[in-house]
Amino acid sequence: MSAVISCFLGWSGNILIVSGILAAFYFLLRKLNIKSESRYVFLKLSFIALPLLPFIFLEGFKLFQRSALTSGAGSSQSGGSAIFLNSNGMALATSNQDFKLLGWALVALFLIYVLSVTRGLIRIFYSAWTIKSIKRSSIIKHLENGHRVLIHNYPLAPAATGIFNPVILIPKKLLAEVSDKELNLIVQHEAIHLKRLDPLFNALRLIAKEILIFSPFVHWLSQAFEEEMELSVDEALIQNRELERKSYGALLLRICSQEDQSLAVMCNGLFKSSSFIKRRIENMKNSSQRPARRKLVAGLFIGFFVSAAITVPAIGLAEKSKVNVPIGSSNQADVAKYCSEGACSKEFKDTLVEAEKGNIEAQNKVGVMLHFAEGVKQNYAEALKWYLRAIEKHHAEAANHIGRIYLNGEGVLKNAAEACKWYIKSGDWGHAWGMMNAASCYKNAHGSFVTDETKSAEWYQRAEKAQPGILKEYEKKLALKLRSKP
Repeated sequence: MSAVISCFLGWSGNILIVSGILAAFYFLLRKLNIKSESRYVFLKLSFIALPLLPFIFLEGFKLFQRSALTSGAGSSQSGGSAIFLNSNGMALATSNQDFKLLGWALVALFLIYVLSVTRGLIRIFYSAWTIKSIKRSSIIKHLENGHRVLIHNYPLAPAATGIFNPVILIPKKLLAEVSDKELNLIVQHEAIHLKRLDPLFNALRLIAKEILIFSPFVHWLSQAFEEEMELSVDEALIQNRELERKSYGALLLRICSQEDQSLAVMCNGLFKSSSFIKRRIENMKNSSQRPARRKLVAGLFIGFFVSAAITVPAIGLAEKSKVNVPIGSSNQADVAKYCSEGACSKEFKDTLVEAEKGNIEAQNKVGVMLHFAEGVKQNYAEALKWYLRAIEKHHAEAANHIGRIYLNGEGVLKNAAEACKWYIKSGDWGHAWGMMNAASCYKNAHGSFVTDETKSAEWYQRAEKAQPGILKEYEKKLALKLRSKP
């Protein structure tokens, strides 16, 4: 569960960033007074890309996490309440006292999110089922212009619906209120929706809106999508046809001004509110005077997508190639940070100085001393921070210690599967005890691992080859541990 929540936190953070940037771009397009057609294309691309862009930004999110770890942001003492994220997106806390409360709060928030999304998706599928029922009870009518429509008795707005079998739905009540010419305009409007695959894109929008319910930018973009979809169809319908522009505008106003509530309710559907009707009419008047600037829209979107895809991973590679540098404060200040609540040994102070210079052996040793309270007060969060610095250059023992931290839940959520990943990494880098622990993962089926005696035996053999006599040493330690139990 902890791994799922950690991945969700990283993904949702990226969604907020990406949706915020896309919302800013859309706002810019509105300010530039570009045609609704181009703005609608931008929004369609946005809702297609929204699930993909966060994975491109994942490398940038990891850089942020590493920066938070190496800068010592928040409380560095074991009694603090700051939260850190490791390079795999796992949430860390600086104290066991606060950590359980934080863990349960995150689990509660995640469950609320899952329930909200489930409710929203059920509502979408129920609406789809309702429309399907309306189709079944409708009467097929072929118009003189060649279009086929379904006539129904429900107080709904005219609509283009269906992904695999798209059709146009027209309420029977509307037929008695409009002329054949006006009906033809309405049907042409819906036919444009079908031609542009709007039912498909609208379904994607609705699903994305429910899944990304936590982002206010997505909700705003969703509302803008719905409006731009109608505005852009209006533009296409009356393009270079002055007479139809006036007729269609008058039709919209007449429908929404009806005293008959069964007709007026349609203003909440396709026609929406009276204020939006006025906006649609104004948009039709000015559409011929506004530039489409399709190249600008495509350039903005593609440029943003490509730059994110290239620049962020490139920064990640450059960051990984850097040598370790001092955390940013003087050695004296760092010593004071660790020694403010108790005495520190001279060995710890000397090792810390070397660790700050980039010595990975010293970095691992500082982690060990903080981890096991050797010459300094115990601090799991700071120990993990130093282990993570050491494993940037593949320090095998540091990876093994990180595995122990996750296995025992020392300052982090207890996560046997994550621990085994670190043990395997440690073993692959040549650490004998990492190999022994990897063997134990397969032997005892830790976390998501399944029992695999063959792989377990292979790891034991590798450990014995790397450090002859380690199996006997392990058996002695295990025997002592069993004897010490009451």
